[in-house]
Amino acid sequence: MNSGTLLGVTRDKRLIEHDDDLDLALVLNANTAAAAAKEWNELTEKLRDQGIIDPKKTNSPSVLKLQGTGDLDIDLFPCWIEDGRIFVFPYSYGALAEEDFFPLQTCTVTQHPIPANPEKVLAQNYGSGWATPDPYFKFHGLKRAGNLSFSWMI
Repeated sequence: MNSGTLLGVTRDKRLIEHDDDLDLALVLNANTAAAAAKEWNELTEKLRDQGIIDPKKTNSPSVLKLQGTGDLDIDLFPCWIEDGRIFVFPYSYGALAEEDFFPLQTCTVTQHPIPANPEKVLAQNYGSGWATPDPYFKFHGLKRAGNLSFSWMI
């Protein structure tokens, strides 16, 4: 689980009521940004060919919106490990250690896998105030490590 889905099950012990999607990070086999981009692009083509990507809702090549059932969509985020650091678009470009994610643990709410240290992941994604609901929260883009960027995905 990732982003808002992880936030809900960690902070509220349930999915966020007004959230209309399930956020999942897909751990790629890649171990460099270039390899991750290649693997992500290949996966995107396969899912597009199978009609799984919702073309009306996918407006970024970096986050795939999959057609769900009913009112629930699935947002798929690329993730990979490079030199012991975790990369998850769009909030962590190596700012988290592999140990912050792995080994995965079982969510007590859903029984599905979540990162080993969800609190640290959420702080990276939402800031230090992640544990307090903020109706005015706006995501301000990628928190980068150094001068690295995600231009390879755009």
